[in-house]
Amino acid sequence: MLKKLSFITGLFSLSVCFAEIKVENTYARAAQTSENSALYADIQNTSEEKDTLKSVTFGGCSKIELHTTIYEEKDGHSISKMREVEQGFEIPAGGTFSLSPGHDHVMLLELKEPLKEDSFIQVSFNFEKAIFPKSLLLIILPAVLTSFPNL
Repeated sequence: MLKKLSFITGLFSLSVCFAEIKVENTYARAAQTSENSALYADIQNTSEEKDTLKSVTFGGCSKIELHTTIYEEKDGHSISKMREVEQGFEIPAGGTFSLSPGHDHVMLLELKEPLKEDSFIQVSFNFEKAIFPKSLLLIILPAVLTSFPNL
């Protein structure tokens, strides 16, 4: 019985560690030193298990937070407010989760050096279950866009 349980546990661990996660269409906004920027991407989970983006790592800023945007009505006007999402973003099994302007996104707070347009930075996406490559290159887009790219 114990050998059978160990084998089943080993199989479960294997399926969790190799969850199919794909991060695409990654970009951040250009910004100056000490300013904040935002990071966007599409995260696809092709596994049969949901996963959670727990954090993002980038050495070029003082702090990183996962954020969502909440829209409220006040005096007949729609007001947007950002809120930190401490529990992370759930990536549905067999689905895609988008980090996008005006919705869920990653805030890069108090940049240690500028993010220059048409340059690249290295970041790491950290998931609850999936083992994901240590770093990913992001292209930096202009700070102000009239339309958002469909990369």
